[in-house]
Amino acid sequence: MKFNRVLLTFSLLLLFVNGTQAYLTVSERVEQYDVKFSRALTAKELATMVIKYKLEPKQINCEIPVGDGEVVFGGYTVSDSETIKEAIPNMLARHIGFLESALTTTQEQLTTETDPVLVAGLRQWNERFATLLKDAKKGNIAFSAMKVNGSPSLGTLALSPQIRSVAPFSIKRKEIAESLTQPFILNAAFAKKPSWAPFKGSTKITQRMAFEIFYFDDVSAFDSLSSYEHETQVYEKKFATYDNYYETNLPDSYKDTTVLDSITNRDCGCEIFGVGTVSASKMKTNTLYWSNMSLKPGKKDSAKVIVKGQIGRLDAVRQGWRSQWNVRGIATEKLFTLDAPAQTQIKWTH
Repeated sequence: MKFNRVLLTFSLLLLFVNGTQAYLTVSERVEQYDVKFSRALTAKELATMVIKYKLEPKQINCEIPVGDGEVVFGGYTVSDSETIKEAIPNMLARHIGFLESALTTTQEQLTTETDPVLVAGLRQWNERFATLLKDAKKGNIAFSAMKVNGSPSLGTLALSPQIRSVAPFSIKRKEIAESLTQPFILNAAFAKKPSWAPFKGSTKITQRMAFEIFYFDDVSAFDSLSSYEHETQVYEKKFATYDNYYETNLPDSYKDTTVLDSITNRDCGCEIFGVGTVSASKMKTNTLYWSNMSLKPGKKDSAKVIVKGQIGRLDAVRQGWRSQWNVRGIATEKLFTLDAPAQTQIKWTH
């Protein structure tokens, strides 16, 4: 992981975190800030904000309500060479590309699927993908948050009625090293057969996308400090690389990182394309979940792939800080093995 530390050069930065005021002194080093909006912003509003406050966004996020309390989350990594006016259409293009593929994929899987949970979920999401695609082609996308480099203008930005909170979201190298040496105590639920692992699903992996569909038949092992990550591990690093965009309906989602994973995961010699949730207790049984990561083709056209699930814990000391940087994987389960590319959804049962 690359850490671009930014030394704050202003004396005090006024932050609003969860409705309260907090002060950050000049001596503190932070990498980036998580900026959450008080309401969904349009593409124009987001671009105007970034330009007005001279911000350096590193990631922009969208949240799209789809009914029944469910939300589609998307995250786009802004490259150093991109302006915000370039990043927004690039994100939208990946969103549209995924929806077009997801619409075709769910239609194809419905022609052969017999599992009642998957049939019901695929039908529902096929309709939702069609609606989302129609909106996306009109340029409709709702931005909910962004991650930015430190800037003197953040104090002024925090006072804007468009802002709900501004808070440092990364942790320092030293904290990561300390976290890796502090073992978690596994409770009885984790010592038995992993009931937390998904029961059924399907995988589509090409050099352009890693699309996972799955559902749980038991979520009793997840509590308020549980996380879950769904990973597509590709054992050929030259097969594909991450292309800056992920999308999922997992609650409170994030792009997976292996920084606080076990040695096995961090040193697997593979590319890990995964999405996680810091609120695993919000997941339900017999509900269709999915994740997608946009990929960029590499020089090798085939690879071995292992689909894995991972349960993790949030640091109880900092449980109010729901971030992937506060999550450590504590158990990983191999769900399925296949060969890439797989142009259609390959079904699996765990």
